[in-house]
Amino acid sequence: MTAYRSLFVDSPLAMAVYDPQSLRIVAVNAAALAMYGFSEEEFLAKKIDELRPEEDRESWHREVYSAPVKGLRRYSARHRRKDGSMIWIDAAANDIQYQGSPARVVAYTDVTAVRESQRMLAALMGNLPGMAYRCRNDPQWTMEFASEGAFALTGHRPDMLQSGAIQYGDLIHPDDRQRVWDEVQRAVAADAAFELTYRITAANGQVKWVWERGCAVSGPAGQVAALEGFISDVTETRLAQDEVARLNAELEQRVQQRTAQLEAANGELEAFAYSIAHDLRSPLTSIDGFSQTLESLCDGQLPEPGPHYLSRIRAGVRQMSDLTDAMLSLARLSRVQLRWEPVDLAPAVRDAIDLLREQEPGRQLALEVPHRLPAHGDPRLLAQVMTNLVANAWKFSGGKPQTEIRVGTTLGERGETVYFVADRGAGFDMAHASRLFGAFQRLHAPSEFEGTGIGLALVQKIVMRHGGRIWAQARPGEGATFYFTLASEPLR
Repeated sequence: MTAYRSLFVDSPLAMAVYDPQSLRIVAVNAAALAMYGFSEEEFLAKKIDELRPEEDRESWHREVYSAPVKGLRRYSARHRRKDGSMIWIDAAANDIQYQGSPARVVAYTDVTAVRESQRMLAALMGNLPGMAYRCRNDPQWTMEFASEGAFALTGHRPDMLQSGAIQYGDLIHPDDRQRVWDEVQRAVAADAAFELTYRITAANGQVKWVWERGCAVSGPAGQVAALEGFISDVTETRLAQDEVARLNAELEQRVQQRTAQLEAANGELEAFAYSIAHDLRSPLTSIDGFSQTLESLCDGQLPEPGPHYLSRIRAGVRQMSDLTDAMLSLARLSRVQLRWEPVDLAPAVRDAIDLLREQEPGRQLALEVPHRLPAHGDPRLLAQVMTNLVANAWKFSGGKPQTEIRVGTTLGERGETVYFVADRGAGFDMAHASRLFGAFQRLHAPSEFEGTGIGLALVQKIVMRHGGRIWAQARPGEGATFYFTLASEPLR
């Protein structure tokens, strides 16, 4: 000890020498005096165990003093300073010869701040809804540290996992073990964090879904020293997701069934309408032909009201023929394969107007239509939409001194393009708007305006097949405006 006295006295470590028999302190250095706050006389008047609080002394005698020290021995303990405050120390003790007699030298390091940090970290981890861990990178995921959350997660105490009595790898569901190993090793090889979901079996046999995120910790030589991360219980979330997936699958199956049933019903209805419309043509042609023959045979000799009845018969045949044509158009529409391409609707508007003006050349017309009206869809069907809407505007403007028709686009509430056809004609009462697009529905008497009542139903069906919607605004005597939208790309 004499040879190393300067090292002892000047050491930055707190050091003391005591008699292992009497426990009396026989030497102390300046660093120890500063750590504990005692004077040298006060320190040398103490026994070594008196640095500990009284309640800890028995365990010290049992664990440290009574057991023979063979070489360097380390331990941690609580010590009390002169002002009564408690500190945590890490101690290293060894047997020496001091002034010719057996003695023991002990060096103390104040680790109170470290202990407090560990305590706070442990408290934080204990409040987390899961388990923080450090483990070896082996198939058993041997735990070197597990937070208090391990018990709530696995049903096993942290010390059971850390001691190896319970191996975390054995808790992973057999069907998931290889996948977990493979995914972690790929992340480790790429020096990346890993994140995965898998199942574990808790101590009570319950199978839980867990979510884990972690990464590799490198050693001094760059090797993988350990894995660190966090594991949390996501069983409720996973079960909820599985239930949602099951319900979605069930709903999708039901939708498919209902869609198939609806398509079958629509197909039957369309086939029926097609058949009826087609089969009516023959008797209508016969009626029209026989009425013409009868009129020719009579050669003006048929007494009244015979000619009037023949005229009514032929007008009814024409109306019925128009209705069958409309029914055929409506039935065929569902089977038409859409051609989806850029199209300009403005020429269709002008062509429709030209045809209508040929039929009524004396009509005064004020027309507003842009030079171009770009859209996407089936050119033939969209042209039919514009023709029907323009014809509608023309027809219901017949009672006005001047026919006013405006065609264009505006911006919808969702930012989409909205096409419109507006007139200043007869208009209608919005209270009856729900009937507007129904087949054979009419808001005006046939004596006021001719028509089959199928045109707007046809327009709506074409617009809906293009992923759009159609609606109208009107006031009686002030005209009507029909609006519609179209999808920007083909429907799947």
